[in-house]
Amino acid sequence: MIVSAIVESKRLKIAHTHQPNSTVPMLVLWLFPKLVIEGIGEAFHFPGQVAFYNQEFPLSLRSTLTAMASVKIGIAYYLSTAMVVDGSSGSQ
Repeated sequence: MIVSAIVESKRLKIAHTHQPNSTVPMLVLWLFPKLVIEGIGEAFHFPGQVAFYNQEFPLSLRSTLTAMASVKIGIAYYLSTAMVVDGSSGSQ
């Protein structure tokens, strides 16, 4: 969250110096630190979640719940992409 706030504050400073409704001249590489931190967090979260499922659920549900965790993450990625595309292509 801190990295996201720093990048967003820099983007806003740059955006305020330019005309309204213009493209902000900022490289997409500014998103790299935020995405790396999120990826590392996800890499630690998912195996822990699967281990929890393997400990707490009955043997008959273990493979199903592991697959459902992966499907849930996939659906969340698709929905977040759809929200970004919809937000960036919406009318003003």
